[in-house]
Amino acid sequence: MLSFALAGCNSWHGTPLDGRPAADVGALRIADHRDQVIVITFGFTTCPDVCPLTLSTVKKAYTLLGTDAARVAAAFVGVDPDRDRPELLRRYVAAFDRRIAPVFVEGKALTDALASYGATAEKRLPDPDRYVRLHAAVASYTVDHTSGFFLVDKRGRLRLHVAHDLPAEALVADIRRLLGEAAPPPVRVEKPIARLTPAGVGAVYLRIVNPSGEDDRLLSVESGAAERVELHEVVRAGSVVRMIQREDGFVVPAHATTDLSQGGKHLMMVGVSERRERIPLTLHSSRSGALAVEAPVELSP
Repeated sequence: MLSFALAGCNSWHGTPLDGRPAADVGALRIADHRDQVIVITFGFTTCPDVCPLTLSTVKKAYTLLGTDAARVAAAFVGVDPDRDRPELLRRYVAAFDRRIAPVFVEGKALTDALASYGATAEKRLPDPDRYVRLHAAVASYTVDHTSGFFLVDKRGRLRLHVAHDLPAEALVADIRRLLGEAAPPPVRVEKPIARLTPAGVGAVYLRIVNPSGEDDRLLSVESGAAERVELHEVVRAGSVVRMIQREDGFVVPAHATTDLSQGGKHLMMVGVSERRERIPLTLHSSRSGALAVEAPVELSP
């Protein structure tokens, strides 16, 4: 009866959010999960009730999703890094479902992650009556934290918060609705070219075309042919030129192009390992996700 009632409901079971771009958290890179719905929850391993319920709900949701489970990524972000070190967090989450990714962050990275999702986490001395059976080291404090599930849609936007105590069927209904939404076409790359120097550095030039009605942003680039790839722009002040690293990336406006060309925006390769005819690149965009391209090499004199 519950499944039937949920299936017939046209409204969201979770609370709609503002749809802003979801932030990366530790090893969880939102751009790597385009065309997937991402389920993010916060918790800690010594939580005796809410966190186990939350992870059990995700496990059941995966079962209910059937073949659609492959289109859903789930992550459990630890909020107690002092006690929940990476290996402990990994074992704890795997005990519920190995498809759920454990995400370890600490310090400012954890503070920023919580703020990005409108979540909180605060240490508090426990209620002795509630935690009387716990070992003293475990019960030295508990963590009050935002519960429930944050749902990120296929375009990387933060869309819903679903309460932790709703049934798995409700969570699945919202996930399926997000999966059914049409996604705009991704950006494409035209005319890539790489130019290398004898100093082991080089530049890549290309054009990024955005056919959709939504802005996109090139966030980062990786290459197996270089130690690192940075997003740079040449800026002129009279006869003086400066090369500035653009850590916030390059915007690709809706229905427009962004050119990476000599004397302007470009990709700088550092530590090019060897001479080769083509440079493999993976471009990471905020909306379109990961895009693999190869740039033919023009050798600089």
